[in-house]
Formats: sequence, C-alpha cells, structure tokens
Amino acid sequence: MPQFQAHQQLDTVVIERFRLYLGGDEDLPLSSRLVDDLGIESIALVTILMELADELDLDLSALGTNLKSLQTLDDVVSLVATMRKP
Repeated sequence: MPQFQAHQQLDTVVIERFRLYLGGDEDLPLSSRLVDDLGIESIALVTILMELADELDLDLSALGTNLKSLQTLDDVVSLVATMRKP
C-alpha cells in the first residue's frame, strides 16, 4: 500500500475515533487544535490513544513522546503512523 494512501486511512480512523469520543459527527479538520478547538485534555488523549492502539494494533512502547507536544489532529495521525507495528 502506498505511504500516502496509508496515511489517508490513518487520518480517517483517527478522526473517527475523536468523533466518537466527542459524541458528534461534525467535520474535524486535521488542523483542529486538541485543547483549544476540541477540548481534549491529556487524560482524554491517553484514552483515545489506547483505543486507537487496540483498534490498529499499535506498539504503545513506541509512545516515547511528551503528550503536550501533540497540538493538532495531524500531530496525532503522525504519532500513530510511527507507532504502527512493522
């Protein structure tokens, strides 16, 4: 699968997981800021990342990042891409 297509699919999965968490169906652009636009705090972000790990079989040991560095949905998509098991 080409890298671009795989990234697009991750976009869709991540956005859908945030929609489910937020309980809405509105459009969530990748530029959406987690705290300012979506009201996602660190505990919520950890919860969502754990759900994504279960859904996508992610390697949570690769989560060697400061969650505060995740500012947007696109940041989360990039992080999830690095956590994918080979």
